[in-house]
Amino acid sequence: MGKIFLCLLLFVLSIRLPAALVAHYAFNGNTNDAIYGNNAVVYGDACLTQDRFGNLNSAYRFDGNGDYLRITNASQINFSRTQDFSVAFWVKPDVVQPYTVNSDNDMVEKWSGTSGYPFVVRYINQKSSSNGRVSAARYNGTTSAGTSSNDTIHDGQFHHILFTKTGSTLSLYIDGIFQNSTTDLTSGDTTNTSDLYIASRGGNINFFAGTIDDLRIYNHSISTLEMQELVPEVSCLWMALVSMGMLYIHRKRLLQRRK
Repeated sequence: MGKIFLCLLLFVLSIRLPAALVAHYAFNGNTNDAIYGNNAVVYGDACLTQDRFGNLNSAYRFDGNGDYLRITNASQINFSRTQDFSVAFWVKPDVVQPYTVNSDNDMVEKWSGTSGYPFVVRYINQKSSSNGRVSAARYNGTTSAGTSSNDTIHDGQFHHILFTKTGSTLSLYIDGIFQNSTTDLTSGDTTNTSDLYIASRGGNINFFAGTIDDLRIYNHSISTLEMQELVPEVSCLWMALVSMGMLYIHRKRLLQRRK
């Protein structure tokens, strides 16, 4: 009886509640939101293209000259100052960004240029010495809190971007690897009435050139396990390293026994 109870307990503990996704744009042939149906609208020449696996019509391509997706403002993505959140997506930026009025281009941004904003994720272009890096921030109208990556992503490959808020800490990851964190110093309202923009900022500026895929927004800070599910390559690498470590220990023990 005790063994049965233990097995049931382990089974229950192994069940993890689904992540609190509040928006998911897989871009598999359309711009539909799989969670609340808050579908994106295409502007300019943004078009479907291949994703990181080579699947046709499974990601969106932007040329940096007026192309973007626009998503109507909704409460579930309009995070307050104290609300934890995560913004995750895959991106392959063009090495040369056509729009260089500023030194960055907006990949995912809930802002139209006025008031505060709950989150923005930007690509730093060739106008800056930090070209190829990623920056992420939030703003309450007077105080901004943000961080940027150590790694660059302008190598013609897809990279996974994750920006999270956990309590008073903002963190940025690329391909599942921690980049930097900072303290969230915002003390006022970070919500706004702006729509959410992909590959631009509200007001038809800061256009981004490249490919974006699988945008997910959560109303919590995702766990390491959830991050590994989003970036399976990292999980596979971790398992390979663990396996190599276990093999090394096993061989070392065998050699010790032979002595």
